[in-house]
Amino acid sequence: MKIYCIEVGTPPPPINDSFGYYPQMLENLLHPYLPMAKFATCSLINGDELPKFGTFDGFVIMGSPHGVYEDLPWISSLMEFVIEAAKQKIPHCGICFGHQLIAKAHGGKVEKAPQGWGIGRHTYEVIDHIADGKEIKRELSLLVSHQDQVLEAPKNAKTIARSDFTPHAMLHYEDDCALTCQAHPEFSSDFAHALISSRRGTRFSEDFADLALETVHHDLDAHVLADLMAHHFYVNHKKSKKAA
Repeated sequence: MKIYCIEVGTPPPPINDSFGYYPQMLENLLHPYLPMAKFATCSLINGDELPKFGTFDGFVIMGSPHGVYEDLPWISSLMEFVIEAAKQKIPHCGICFGHQLIAKAHGGKVEKAPQGWGIGRHTYEVIDHIADGKEIKRELSLLVSHQDQVLEAPKNAKTIARSDFTPHAMLHYEDDCALTCQAHPEFSSDFAHALISSRRGTRFSEDFADLALETVHHDLDAHVLADLMAHHFYVNHKKSKKAA
C-alpha cells in the first residue's frame, strides 16, 4: 500500500530544525498501525505535481497556514484531485487544512471561526461511534492549532465528533472514502508546546498561550485516531482490490 502525504505547509523555523516536517510526523503516527504501507511525499508548496491516479493507494492532506478559500492555483487543483479521488473510491484523510479543504470541495462551508483561535488540547464528544465498521471511544482529546474551521458540513459527510468550539471536528464520507479531522494527531506534546511558545506574545496573547500550554502534556488520544485512520485505509484499500 502506497500512501502519499500531501504537504501544504511547514512548521515555522527554527522549530522544524528540532522536530522535522509534517510528512515525517505523519509516517511516525501511522506506521505502527500500517506497517505494510510505504509513505511518499508530494510537496505542493515546493512545486511538486499531484501524483497520477493509479500510482498510489491513498493520501493524507496535512495542515497549512493558508485558508482553503484563498485564490491559489494549487488549492483549486487539490480540490479537483479530492473529487476525482472520491469518484475513484481512493481512501484519503484530511488533517486541519486537509479536513477543511475536503469539506469545501464537497460543498461545505469553511471560514474563520467567530470564537477565534483554537490551540492546545481540545476534547471532543464522539456522536457517531462507528466509522468503516470500527467502533470509536466516546470522547477524544487531541492537540489543535487552527483559526479556520468547518462551519457547515457537506451533505455527503457524517459528523463523527464535535465540541461547542468545533461543531464538525471529525467527518466521515463513507461513500467517498474520506475521513477527516480538525485536530492534529501527528503533533507531539513537545512540538505543540514549542509551536505555541513561538507565537506567545505575537500571534497569541501571553495569557491565552499560557492557558493552552498548561494542557498540551495532558493525556491525549492520538493513538486512537491513528488506529482509526489506518483502519480506514486498510478497509477501503481491501474493497478497491476486490472491486478490481
